[in-house]
Amino acid sequence: MAKVAIRVNELSKTYKLYKIKRDFIKEVIHPLRKKYHTKFYALKNVSFNVEEGEVVGIIGQNGSGKSTLLKILASIVTPTSGDYFCDGKVAALLELSGGFNKELTGIQNIKFLSALQGYTKKELPDIIRKVLDFAEIGEYAYQPVNTYSSGMYMRLAFSLAINIDPDILIIDEVLAVGDIKFRKKSYEKIKKFKQEGKTILICTHSLSVVSEICTKAIWIHKGKLMKTGEPKEIIKEYNDFMISAKNNTH
Repeated sequence: MAKVAIRVNELSKTYKLYKIKRDFIKEVIHPLRKKYHTKFYALKNVSFNVEEGEVVGIIGQNGSGKSTLLKILASIVTPTSGDYFCDGKVAALLELSGGFNKELTGIQNIKFLSALQGYTKKELPDIIRKVLDFAEIGEYAYQPVNTYSSGMYMRLAFSLAINIDPDILIIDEVLAVGDIKFRKKSYEKIKKFKQEGKTILICTHSLSVVSEICTKAIWIHKGKLMKTGEPKEIIKEYNDFMISAKNNTH
């Protein structure tokens, strides 16, 4: 029986939406606790398992809850209810605004984030070499990250994520940023991770990527889990659904 690497159980995430900013203050100070907000479900009672070594593609429209799900699994966002479990070291590449201290140089960020993962001073030179060799950002490694383009930032972030040797790799849409050559190199690395039996979750709008490298697909719509299964089957159902929804708007 395959080992479960990720378990998600009845996971929900709600946000309070206010029409205007001062409604929040009015709600806080109201003596009868009158509510001035409406609830928005980014995720609603989502459950699934990912077995060790699976490569799972998460698909759905913008705003469907895909990124929220990945942020919860990366322990960046706290769920409102439900629970989840990730077995092993998790590396997450989620958004270009997070992860690095932008005042520090690329190398300083590598040292700091590698130390957080438990690497020793003796191990750091090897980690730095591997990260920079893959990222190919040249002398920019010695410049503050706030001088980087989005493509360079992504190069360094992806290279660091894959070189800390995670058991579980979580990737959001950020690989859509950057040049074609580096994207191809990145997907080749993901395929290698797949061969090594790593567990990978990847959120992408590229259905061809899901079809090519994923062993399972998860379709989320408006915060709800629609279906999980074999990638080509889920992609077909998703496309049929999108075409039907588009036709119904005309």
